[in-house]
Formats: sequence, structure tokens, C-alpha cells
Amino acid sequence: MAYEELIASMEKDADRRIQEVRRQTQTTIDEERENVRRHADELQRRIISEGEARIEVERHQRLYRAREEVKARLARLRGEYEQRVIESAKERLADGRGDEGYSRVLERLVNEALASLGEPGGRVHVDPRDERMAREILARSGTAVELIADLSTMGGAVVMSSDDRIRIDNTFEARLVRAAEVHRRAFTRRLFGEE
Repeated sequence: MAYEELIASMEKDADRRIQEVRRQTQTTIDEERENVRRHADELQRRIISEGEARIEVERHQRLYRAREEVKARLARLRGEYEQRVIESAKERLADGRGDEGYSRVLERLVNEALASLGEPGGRVHVDPRDERMAREILARSGTAVELIADLSTMGGAVVMSSDDRIRIDNTFEARLVRAAEVHRRAFTRRLFGEE
């Protein structure tokens, strides 16, 4: 009986050891699963975070490109509208020579240029269509300048000093260019409601 008790005791002890090894193995497996799960969660968070960062960068790049495209289109549109305004003004000015007020405008432009010259003498260049009017204007002003009808212009005059150092361009075309430069912001504000 002692032998049977010894075997039973050894079997019990072996069962306890098996149970203990199983518990330790299960604990190790559970711990390893938990480590793997935490590592997988961390990896997933990192991948999601990197993906979100890439998406954010891509979003910013697309927004930047879209804004730049809109700015370029708007600049082209502004340029087109400014050009239309200038062309419209040119058309109106080209038709102005036939108006009864044109002689007053020409007189003001010639006298303004002569006053800006600031010295006696000089030459006044006009379009041949304006030669008669310009002679009358110069006769009324009593200014001793040479009149040369050699311009091709919508209207106005160019006044030169006698030594050609000073040139004052008071033609409609030159005035329109200067007005466009000066009033560009006003065009933009009126056309687009902004500066």
C-alpha cells in the first residue's frame, strides 16, 4: 500500500505541476497577447496618425494650389476687364474729335503742356486733323512756338522744348495710359469690390 500511496502521491504531484505549468503557460500567453495587442494598437495609432498627417499635408497643398489658381484666374480676369475699360475709353476718345467740346479739350491739353514746359519757345506736335484748331489755339495764347502736324493720334498734343531735352506727351493715348496706372485700384474696386 505504501507503494500505491507513493504512486498516487506522485500522480497528484504531477497533476499539480501540470496544472501549474498550464497556468503559467496561460499567463505567459495572456501577457504575450496583451503585449501584441498593445503593440498592434500603438502601430495602428501611429499608422493612422501618419496617414492623417499625410492627408493634412495633401489637403494644404491642394488648397494652396487651388488658391493660386484662383488668384491667377482672378488676375487674368482683372487684366481682361481693365483692358476692356481702356479699350472702351479709347473708342470713346477716338470719337471725341467730332464733338463740339473737343477744341476746348485740345486747347487745355496744349496750354497745360506749354505751361509744364516752363520755358519759351519749343514745338507743338499735333495730328494733321487738328492743325487748324491748334493754330487758332496758339494764336489766342500768343505763345511763340513752332507747330508741326506730324502725329497720328486720337487727340491731344506733344510739346517739346527747343533743345529736345523735355518732352510732354499730352495725347489721349498717353493720358489714358497714365490714368490707367493711377486708377488701377479704382478699376479693381469698382469691378470686383476689393482692392
